[in-house]
Amino acid sequence: MHRFAEYLKRRAALPGAVISSLDIDGIVAALSVAELPQAPMGYLRALVDAWVDYAEIEAMDASLVDTATLPACAAAMNNDVDCIGVLEQTVRTIIDRGTVCGRAARKNHPGLDAYGAHIDHIEDLDGISAHRWLALERGEKDGVLKMELRWPEDLAPPDWATSMLSDAVKGTLHRRARSDAAWAGADVLEDLLTTPAREERLLAVARTAGKIGVVAMQADGKVFASSSTVVGDVAPLLKARIAEHGVSLVAGPASGLDVIGMGLPCEVVIVRDVALHQAASDLSGPRVESLARVIGERVQRPRQAWERLDPTTLGLVEYQQNLSSDYVRLVLSMARARARQRPTRVEAPKSSPRLSLAKSIADLKVGLVVDGVVTQIAPFGAFVNIGVGRAGLVHISELADARVERPTDVVHVGQRVVVRIIGVDLEQGKISLSLRTKSDRSGNSHSGSKRKQALDALGKLFK
Repeated sequence: MHRFAEYLKRRAALPGAVISSLDIDGIVAALSVAELPQAPMGYLRALVDAWVDYAEIEAMDASLVDTATLPACAAAMNNDVDCIGVLEQTVRTIIDRGTVCGRAARKNHPGLDAYGAHIDHIEDLDGISAHRWLALERGEKDGVLKMELRWPEDLAPPDWATSMLSDAVKGTLHRRARSDAAWAGADVLEDLLTTPAREERLLAVARTAGKIGVVAMQADGKVFASSSTVVGDVAPLLKARIAEHGVSLVAGPASGLDVIGMGLPCEVVIVRDVALHQAASDLSGPRVESLARVIGERVQRPRQAWERLDPTTLGLVEYQQNLSSDYVRLVLSMARARARQRPTRVEAPKSSPRLSLAKSIADLKVGLVVDGVVTQIAPFGAFVNIGVGRAGLVHISELADARVERPTDVVHVGQRVVVRIIGVDLEQGKISLSLRTKSDRSGNSHSGSKRKQALDALGKLFK
């Protein structure tokens, strides 16, 4: 059997029965051109991640493939198989039982405020999230933080291993965080590519450089009216255009314009507005009108609109600058190939709007139930525009009554949702929301307190 298959078996990355049924040469060829092997998503992720590790080890020293999962340390060990095994086991124990704490590299560093959530904060290694680990890495790279790893006193690693334990643990956790961040971005990309198309006339609006652009588009995507003006009171302008062109749908960007809060007399669709200028670069006419046209296209023909863009330029992967560009490109290419094999999602029936008197964050009260639109999805949850001038966060623990592994399993960008206000911070302008129907999964205050602590920590992290 191909050595990659043996590597998969030793890593237990995939069940033995699955490995034995795979055509290894076909897998290698498929991965090299980012085509999708016939495997479920869980298998695909294990396959891609194992392939990247395998290629890294083989490029370093082909003789290590049968032994090492810690490439750099394995090379330093001069291929001593027994020592490599001891080191790997020690690293696994440290990750299971150890902690990490971010310390200020020096007092009065100008970048300390940006990393305030990490300074003197202790986190278990086995449960640390990708965005927190990658933030710590970036803090070290910027010279602002120093990571302090701690492990149980009873671990007692061999003297020869002590000098390389820190690098080995950091390397292992980096690969795990890299994988989690890249595949979370892949989930969002696949969600965008399978967005249901809206085959109807619409009005699309965009804003840039102090100007507002409005275009009216036929169901086939052709523009039949287009105009731009300096930024002013946008709501009356849009209401006039809606009446003039007889449209029942308005498409707006996720940032820059709070179209939801304008009280328009028709349905509003919010579109993820990343890479708008890139997508509009080959269109003629005023730039702001071209941007609006792209927004309309992302509603009417989403698959084609997103397919034209390089997925690595969309900013879907957290801390992408910290990660291998080749790895990110491979994972996102896999997501795009997978989306080609899937039909577009079926849009859920639209519910009647729930009217709210809240016009600003000061009007919000805990317990209030309001309509909103999902404008952005992140690994830790979803941001929802509720028409008060700023989006609120639905933490992943508040997306459903049952446990949610990936936010894209529950919500997608542009989806209309009914949310409950569970927290308002007027000083910092933060809104915490929930999609759960039960106030507490476990029925006790302890778990609710832990969720509050997690939300508070996230608020500090993204301050």
